[in-house]
Amino acid sequence: MVQKAFNLVVIVLLLTVFGTDAEAQTPTALVEAKLLPDGELAVRQRCELAVRFLSDGFAFSGTPSFPDIQIEGAIVVPPRSGMNLTERRSGQIWIGVERSYSVYPTRTGQLVVPAITIGASVRNSAGVADVTAKSESFMRQVVIPSVLAGNPDAVVTPKLVLSQQFEPDVNELKVGDAIKRTITVTANDTAAMLLPTIVPTEIDGLKAYPDQAILNDKEYRGDLTATRTDSVTYIAQKEGQYVLPQISVYWWDSKQDQVREARVPALALTVVANPSWAADQNEPNAPVYADMEVPTSGRNALYFMKFVTVIICLFLMAGWLLRRHGRTVRDLITDCRARRTESERAYFERFRQACQNNDPHTALRTLLAWLDRQLVFYNVRTLEEFVRQTNDTELGLLINNLYTRLFGKENKVSGHWSGEPLAWAVARARRKSQKQLSKTQKDIGLCPLNPST
Repeated sequence: MVQKAFNLVVIVLLLTVFGTDAEAQTPTALVEAKLLPDGELAVRQRCELAVRFLSDGFAFSGTPSFPDIQIEGAIVVPPRSGMNLTERRSGQIWIGVERSYSVYPTRTGQLVVPAITIGASVRNSAGVADVTAKSESFMRQVVIPSVLAGNPDAVVTPKLVLSQQFEPDVNELKVGDAIKRTITVTANDTAAMLLPTIVPTEIDGLKAYPDQAILNDKEYRGDLTATRTDSVTYIAQKEGQYVLPQISVYWWDSKQDQVREARVPALALTVVANPSWAADQNEPNAPVYADMEVPTSGRNALYFMKFVTVIICLFLMAGWLLRRHGRTVRDLITDCRARRTESERAYFERFRQACQNNDPHTALRTLLAWLDRQLVFYNVRTLEEFVRQTNDTELGLLINNLYTRLFGKENKVSGHWSGEPLAWAVARARRKSQKQLSKTQKDIGLCPLNPST
């Protein structure tokens, strides 16, 4: 009887030990996801998707792999950092990591948050085990609040600031002068990509050149701040009275549940005459091809017959020359073609064609090639020196915009690039430089062949 009781105790102890080891070899994990705030969500409202990965193991061997989450009908910004967790559940210690995704709904209707799968290596008493868990998918309703019925595109934020700056800060310009208007929108708890685009107003007499928009998102201790900066430079083209209009941005104060309007005031400008600018505008309304000769045809039948006779004679003479001096003529033609291909006019025509095709990469490459071809004549080494030499404000702005579009940092301006303004500006600077070069050569003159003593 005693022997049977002893055997029973040994069996219970063995089952307890091995059962504990079996449980230790298979740690448990789970994933929890919650979208805040609770209740209905507003379009473009910043929501926080808190995702937690928990396990009953001792520690993580490495960082749990949180995925990039895609939600249809919303913009999801991945978290930059996470937070370690320790919880007691049913008397047992659970360890975990929590990360918060920023979610911005972009349309009304059902917002479906999919199931989220996370894996990690968990260490327990038996060693390290790979575990994977998945959350449950759920839905939330997205609406446009009734207070936004009249302003459905308003920015959703608890705080928004609109400011502007002018360079130079003046109210009077001369024709040819430039003034730069910079509009900055700063808002909390939103993304820079959701801030409104400030579209420059078309004003007759002021040529607008918008710069690349600068978007910036900052996070400090969980607080998000979004900034969008739009700049536009206006070139005064004719004298008169002008007004750069007031700019307004509507936003919904999500804390006070009110629609507010942020505004920056208008600026009145007076543009006066500038004789030096008028002198530089050589035939401003002439086409880019104005320096090309256009052949004309005669209407007199007699002149036409003479013309045909001369052409026939020229063809006959050319044939005779080719028979006797074929190689020499061919070499001459080849040399003439090579000279024409490498001429200043040919290089400039390639640049002008790239601008007509609205190809910014080719336009910059051919512009630099043309300028390199003219280093001897214009006595400049870089494109910046050429711009300074011509003293053309508009040309400098256009080239700066071209460099920004091609080599700027992220958040580039998207859309169509028009090369026509740049072609016009370079053609104007070219004519001005050629005129200055001709004047310099004329002033220098030629040395006499037989100077008197």
